[in-house]
Amino acid sequence: MTIADNAVDRPLVDVVIEAIDADNDLSDEAKYYVLAALEGPTALQELLDGISTPHVTERSGQLLLL
Repeated sequence: MTIADNAVDRPLVDVVIEAIDADNDLSDEAKYYVLAALEGPTALQELLDGISTPHVTERSGQLLLL
């Protein structure tokens, strides 16, 4: 069995995004790693390897740096 990218439940992603967005003590770099991990193993590995950059997405009328 393989692990599929985007396997995390969307409502959970929303909760995590809200939590890390509200945490002013968490560095942007740490936030990127959390968000990449939520996207899936490929996104996380690409970020770790330095071959991808965070994405910007729109959610609830706000722009979020991902």
